[in-house]
Amino acid sequence: MAHGYPDFEGDKSGLYLKPEWAAKEGTDKSFYANRIAATFGQAPPAAFYLVPVGKTLYLNGLSFGVRANLVADADNNQMGSAYIIDTTTGDIYGYVGGNGGGCVVFPKPIVIPGGDVVAYPVVCQANHACDIDVTCWGYEI
Repeated sequence: MAHGYPDFEGDKSGLYLKPEWAAKEGTDKSFYANRIAATFGQAPPAAFYLVPVGKTLYLNGLSFGVRANLVADADNNQMGSAYIIDTTTGDIYGYVGGNGGGCVVFPKPIVIPGGDVVAYPVVCQANHACDIDVTCWGYEI
């Protein structure tokens, strides 16, 4: 320590942005749900997470996929949609839809406070049975 100031280089100290610190501390969160042979309007069961009291969940992105369950339907449109909802407040975020799937990365994380329940449904919107899945990711502090 020179001149009464800490030797940051010698201590290997540093400053981190929240996402980098969360990754360093092992607080990354990734949520996944799927359903096989979903028909029109169906979503995976129990696709939700209760944020622990005293923590805050920051979600950075959402992706989903829709694939025909039967080879005979593979040339049809594989329509679906997904979104994130804070079921405690009813706020909906990141709605995305598409043929075969879709993805959205949020420029500013979605913030879900502790004690709230977040859900991340994907919904089959095809006129035939599809295998559907959804993933959302972020970190918790």
